[in-house]
Amino acid sequence: KGEWGSVYENIHTVDIRQAPFALWQAVELGDGVIQGRLKMHNASELATLLVRASPRDASWQGYGIELDARSETLKLVRRGEKTKSLAGVDLHIPVGVWQDFRIELIGNCLRFWIDSATDPIIDVRDTAAVKSGRLGVSTWGGSLSLNNVMIAADGGHWDLARHEAASDQQRARD
Repeated sequence: KGEWGSVYENIHTVDIRQAPFALWQAVELGDGVIQGRLKMHNASELATLLVRASPRDASWQGYGIELDARSETLKLVRRGEKTKSLAGVDLHIPVGVWQDFRIELIGNCLRFWIDSATDPIIDVRDTAAVKSGRLGVSTWGGSLSLNNVMIAADGGHWDLARHEAASDQQRARD
């Protein structure tokens, strides 16, 4: 899925901020912590971690943490009827390098850390907070790899790698 941008000389283009995306279907998240490792591969221009997200037409709504390697910025956006930028910082985002990340979602507060930062790079209180949704990714220009992703949310704990492996084994038995 994804949304097409404007047409130029009868050629359709993709709006990279609304590029194809995937949502993890196993759990709907409200409050909690998501942590793991991410790596934007060498051709990557933009990677977005989707949190409290859900499908909306051909795209998604919820929160997006946009890592833009080309412009060296990190932004938090909320998408619904309209897209609103909630925070942004200049940040060198190396491609081809594993980086630790942590996301905290508590009520209307969203905090994001990357690499070895002791203080959150993003720390926002959203007056029109999205209450729940799914975890997902969107990428443009190249691959985004995730590793060791753990979720502690709403009283449960999930290891995405183990959960997916368990789901694959269950599907194989069915």
